[in-house]
Amino acid sequence: MTHVTKTLSVRTSPSIPWVLLLLPALLSLCVEAAVADDADRKAETKALVNVIKEIRKQKDATALGKALERAVSLHNNLTSNTERHSLQHVVGQVLTDKNMGADRIAAAEALGKLNDPKGAFKHLKRALPTAKTEAAGPVELAALKALASVASDSSIPSLLELMRKAKDHNVAKHAISALGSFGSSKKRVTVLEEMGAFLRLVRPRRGKGTRIGAATRARWNALRSPLLSSLNRLTGQNQKSADGWIALLKDFKKTLKKLFVDKGD
Repeated sequence: MTHVTKTLSVRTSPSIPWVLLLLPALLSLCVEAAVADDADRKAETKALVNVIKEIRKQKDATALGKALERAVSLHNNLTSNTERHSLQHVVGQVLTDKNMGADRIAAAEALGKLNDPKGAFKHLKRALPTAKTEAAGPVELAALKALASVASDSSIPSLLELMRKAKDHNVAKHAISALGSFGSSKKRVTVLEEMGAFLRLVRPRRGKGTRIGAATRARWNALRSPLLSSLNRLTGQNQKSADGWIALLKDFKKTLKKLFVDKGD
């Protein structure tokens, strides 16, 4: 077993919690432990979890940023699910702690960088807006944005619902953008099918004498560009217009998987 040792020497202050005084040394210790064995990583994880818990109490944004950065790096190099889940949980606590204010955005971004899509989504979903949300806040939008990086199949139903039903066009836009990240998913054909159906639904009907309501026009103007961009990212296609996509989806209605440029299953 490889042991990592480091002497920690700090001057204490009655107004500053000891764990924050030790933060620079603890983070340095974390880096040195990169080649440590499982026992050392377990100890490192426990120490870092305690640091983040203390930072939550103190609401120290600078210290939190550094700790979250290290949590992501450590998590993505751990093999033990127990330690990985501990880090996910403590970062998730920051995300859902309304007393943390804007620092919750940093937690959402950190969860989006984890190499455990299912685990990350478990915590991100707690900060997502609902379809009834009138105006999503920055934390909710950050959680949605993180789902694009995570690309967890578990998040697909939630993203599809927000795409179809969100009152806030900004929420629908972020959901649509996230759906464009599922080009490697086993469920990508389903995502394409649902996005194609939605495209046909929201595109204003055209024809002589057809009147387009203000709400319908506003929704289309807000979602048209994200839809085209995400459909192209999802499949690898390069369609320039809604008409082009609608025609393509019609031609390949029974063989949608052929629309993916890599031709994978």
